[in-house]
Amino acid sequence: MNFKNIIIIIISVAIGFFIYNKIFAPAPDVIFDPLNATYIIENDSYTLINCKSEKEIILGSATKIKTMAWGKPAIGDLNTDDADDAALVLVHDTGGSGTFFYIAAALKNPETGQAIGTNAVLLGDRVAPQNISVYGGRVELNYTDRFPWEPFSAQPSVEKTKILEIENDELKEIDRPVLSQETAASLIKESWGDCAPDVCEELTTNRLDGKDGVWFIEAIYDGLRDDSVRVRKKIVWVHYINDNWELGTIVLDEYKCQPNRGHQDFSSELCI
Repeated sequence: MNFKNIIIIIISVAIGFFIYNKIFAPAPDVIFDPLNATYIIENDSYTLINCKSEKEIILGSATKIKTMAWGKPAIGDLNTDDADDAALVLVHDTGGSGTFFYIAAALKNPETGQAIGTNAVLLGDRVAPQNISVYGGRVELNYTDRFPWEPFSAQPSVEKTKILEIENDELKEIDRPVLSQETAASLIKESWGDCAPDVCEELTTNRLDGKDGVWFIEAIYDGLRDDSVRVRKKIVWVHYINDNWELGTIVLDEYKCQPNRGHQDFSSELCI
């Protein structure tokens, strides 16, 4: 056998091996890995590689946007196809003072097994995630936030739960009961009384927060017929129980004093 024939045989074997691998050999298994997937945050895509992403943008000066997974993904079926999907928390650092937390999902491609990332839903700025789970086809995340009147420097202490689900391959928050302004005013008047002429001049009620089903009502009684207190402000939890709104614990009780009877700004310190 001459050298030319040997070369032809080697080339033929190589071509045959290539064709076999392309056509007949089984495709390698794709591991479902939500920590190596692409997610959409504020209409822009970010690809995690080993749970981290770093993207550089130039707006006057170069800024690096860093995105990473927080904790471990929660596993469970989110789109009723009997395959395990995942939900996870993303930490999105845009280079400013804020640290933004998002919730996203990764759906398992039924054909390839690949993790396909969804849109990410904002959780909040400098909040404190506690745990994430997939239960009954929904994503539930427990976290703590600040009271609506507290600065970002305050330690988050208000417990909340965000609940989401997949609709047409998109992650969306579920609807929660909404406290109306009319209901808020009625609750305050029924529980604490209105401004009768012999009590005060004006009652103002305001709904506060409402994020993830947590509501507060602020009630301000102005022009009090009192020797020492001119204005009183109370803020109270509101709970939705058995299809009804109910007042809960008072979380803030502050006063403004009459002239020459103490402080003129809201304070928990009693007037003299």
